[in-house]
Amino acid sequence: MATRNQQRLNHQLLIAAVVAILVLLVLNVFLLVNKYRQDQTIHMQKVDLDEATRLKAELERQYFESLAELEELRGTNEELNALIEQQKHELFRHKRKIEELLGAKRDLIGARKEMDHMRAQLKKYKAEIEKLQRQNEQLVQKNKQLEQTANQLRETVAQQQATVSEVQSIKKKLEEEKRRFEAEKQRLMRQVTRASVIMLKRLSVSPLKMRKSGRTVMRKRAKDVDLLKVCFTTASLDPSLVRPGPERFYVRIVSPIGETLGSDDEGSGVIRRADTNEEVRFTQAVDYQYENDEAELCLLYEPPALTPGIYTVEVYNKGYLAGETEFSLK
Repeated sequence: MATRNQQRLNHQLLIAAVVAILVLLVLNVFLLVNKYRQDQTIHMQKVDLDEATRLKAELERQYFESLAELEELRGTNEELNALIEQQKHELFRHKRKIEELLGAKRDLIGARKEMDHMRAQLKKYKAEIEKLQRQNEQLVQKNKQLEQTANQLRETVAQQQATVSEVQSIKKKLEEEKRRFEAEKQRLMRQVTRASVIMLKRLSVSPLKMRKSGRTVMRKRAKDVDLLKVCFTTASLDPSLVRPGPERFYVRIVSPIGETLGSDDEGSGVIRRADTNEEVRFTQAVDYQYENDEAELCLLYEPPALTPGIYTVEVYNKGYLAGETEFSLK
């Protein structure tokens, strides 16, 4: 019995030992795996740290080389220099961002991308500056050409101004000659016109009263006058002065108080005297086909109520007074 118990105890101890050994083996394996992982993590951290250090060094080198390249492009053009300063600030902003990625964030991939972007930006900046430099050089050359052209134009303008002054002087003299010629021409034309005026040989006025029978009789009293008959005889002129053709004679009847008899409805109007240039109102006009002959022309005018006094009758041709007479009514 005791032997059997002893065997059971030994068996239990054996099992406990095996379990303990297994637990130790599992624990050792876990510790080995954990140590391997820690070693890998430390290794990766060391690699990342080395890469970060390398990237920082590369960043510093690239940043200062970029600044040097930009400074080499600096010149006398203020616009270009201002652009360079702006690009330097942009490079500094990229550098700070990369330093943040390499610092606490340890974002090596983001840092590499940002550095690539920084290099691309620098390339773009240089291309822009070089383009502006070429454009500036072209502008400088163009400005030189423009200055040369401007100098030539100034010389040309000076020559033209001298020519213009001479031309203006000649033009002024020509205008003066033209004014004298026009004045002489107008004077001669007035003389020709004046010479072509058909003067009147006779001019008479008959105050008439109309009877019921239709006959007319002469009257001297203003209140008895119904019609004024104005008759005039044209003079014959030299054909070289007046050619045959239509002529118009303007008859003006002036009342004792200086008013011209007539109204627009009765054919009255206004003419301008050629000798005085004043406007003169006329009573009626008489048209005639002149043939260089002596012809008697008559005008019947039915006046309004007349007043006693002396009346004046004037006849105009071509703006000149061709004849004048007076008559009186009691």
